[in-house]
Amino acid sequence: MRLNQIVEKFYEVEKVRTGKLFLRYLRLRNPDIEKYGIIAYSYIRWLDDLVDSGTDPNKAADILTKEEGMMKRVAQGEEFDSESYQYLSKLHQRYGDRIFELFQKFIDGFRAYNGIIMSGNPLDKQSFVRRTIDHTLPCFQVVSLIAYGRELQFPEDFKRLMIAWSYYDGLQDIREDLSAGLILFPKEELDCYGVDLHRGQPLPVSFRRMYDQVRKKTIKDLLLHSSSVEMTNLPALERVALHGYFLSRAIKLAASQYPFTEQGIVVGVPKDNQSLIKV
Repeated sequence: MRLNQIVEKFYEVEKVRTGKLFLRYLRLRNPDIEKYGIIAYSYIRWLDDLVDSGTDPNKAADILTKEEGMMKRVAQGEEFDSESYQYLSKLHQRYGDRIFELFQKFIDGFRAYNGIIMSGNPLDKQSFVRRTIDHTLPCFQVVSLIAYGRELQFPEDFKRLMIAWSYYDGLQDIREDLSAGLILFPKEELDCYGVDLHRGQPLPVSFRRMYDQVRKKTIKDLLLHSSSVEMTNLPALERVALHGYFLSRAIKLAASQYPFTEQGIVVGVPKDNQSLIKV
């Protein structure tokens, strides 16, 4: 889907309920802020979907490089004709270079994930942690900048929450991610459980054991670190709501079932074609 379609029909096409609720909340605070929130959210969602689909990682890599260059050109005051220019220029006029610094972190994360899809190799633990924090923390930094006009202040424990949240998101989207060839587990963790993932091959039996253990740890970490939200500089009501959100993610994950049937799934094969392959 094109970027302008996502922006113009945001509430129709966006599937993440919490995202839509937050933007509606911004509308109550200030309709003008809602507009910038929709643009920022849609832009990141657009890039995310390009990578996560796994359909054409070379095209995704080219677009990431192109958008990176466009941000630099906008920051330098250039004017040009492109689909994203009108949105990037509006954000830059309002929030300056800082919004692009945060977007750059997203692009670096998308590039790392696209690299996983292209190579079939997961990140090592150190790279995984760094990319995870750089990919999740900017979500709330952008929110703070747009909604409240200030930098997000947070304790070190909030970074641990971001890692747990990333694991939660990965476990929830694991079928789609693996179908695209996106392996969002560090190599050391896969090796620990004897899980060897290869494009075009079904999940090994050992994957179920790793999934169960990671799921338990993620639930524990969400519960343990969710209170770090209370030590940020977000407004009191938002802190309570966000604290509750992360607690609800732990509950949702605890209630979830193993997402694969006995037939399993073939890594790197689009979900629409899974039924055509005998595992």
